[in-house]
Amino acid sequence: MNINKYTIKSQEALQSAIELARKAGNQAIEPVHLLTSLLTLGDSLTDFLLSKLAIQRARLEESLQRMLSALLRSRVANPISAPMPRRYSTRLRTSPPR
Repeated sequence: MNINKYTIKSQEALQSAIELARKAGNQAIEPVHLLTSLLTLGDSLTDFLLSKLAIQRARLEESLQRMLSALLRSRVANPISAPMPRRYSTRLRTSPPR
């Protein structure tokens, strides 16, 4: 994904979604992060689309907050560099080759 090909507003929304996921300790950026970011940035197009779809902004924001709090949180800052639990590494060393 080349973020430089996105519009400035799209880049801002994506960056905001990334930051929101990071602060919440989520391992992935979900659509709920992006939609929350779009609403937070306050774009007239977003407000226009919500009104055309007859969606109440306050109710949508409440739903998004519930969805965000339901997402799993990572217990490790960077799961890729986390050490392997001892019980698994011991099994790997003692298991006979297949």
